[in-house]
Formats: sequence, structure tokens, C-alpha cells
Amino acid sequence: MDGVKNHPTVKNKLLNEEEQMAMQRVIEKQLLSKNMIDEIDYVKENAHRVAVGEYSVVPLLCFLSNDKAILKKTPTWGQLQRDYFSGNSETKFIELSCGHYVHSEDSDTIYKAIVRFFR
Repeated sequence: MDGVKNHPTVKNKLLNEEEQMAMQRVIEKQLLSKNMIDEIDYVKENAHRVAVGEYSVVPLLCFLSNDKAILKKTPTWGQLQRDYFSGNSETKFIELSCGHYVHSEDSDTIYKAIVRFFR
């Protein structure tokens, strides 16, 4: 389990030992998978698309954490996302008081928001 011991979800005791072992298996299976290689191959093209604001106008639910480490490095973190999607009237933002791993740290809020979003 060396690959996961420094992961924030493990450090913050959000996963039990069985879940940590499952996480390790997933990491080992995905590491350098075709999808991961494709992501690496398309990073420049995708960065260009982001830079020119190329995206579809579709309903979008965005979760923003107030992660102190991210905000210390990039104080305008949330505003960057708001600015990028400002042309999409179908975007909804939900601010969370948690760290980067919002899906683990505030799963109840995310679950309820997703259910409301799709109703």
C-alpha cells in the first residue's frame, strides 16, 4: 500500500484498510493504461481548447472547494472557473468547505446536489 499511504484520503482517515487496498489495486491497474496515455498525448491540444474557451453549452454542475493549499498558491482559484464558464448560462456552482478531494470529504452534500441537479 505504499502507493496510497500519502494520499489525502488515507492521511485524513477517510478510507478503511480494505478501501485502501482497493484503491491501491485501482491505481496499479490504471497506471499507464491506454486512457492515461491518451490523456498525456492530448494534454497540449486540450490545453489549447481551454485557452480559447472552446466548450459546449450544456447543464454543468461544478463543485468548488475552499482548499487552503490551493487558495494559497492560486487565490483566484474559484474565480478562474467562474470566469471560464461565464458564457454558459447552464452552469451551477456549489462551494464546499473542504479540501481538494471533495468527493470523499463532503460526499453527502455532493450526493444531494447531484440528485437535485438531475430532477
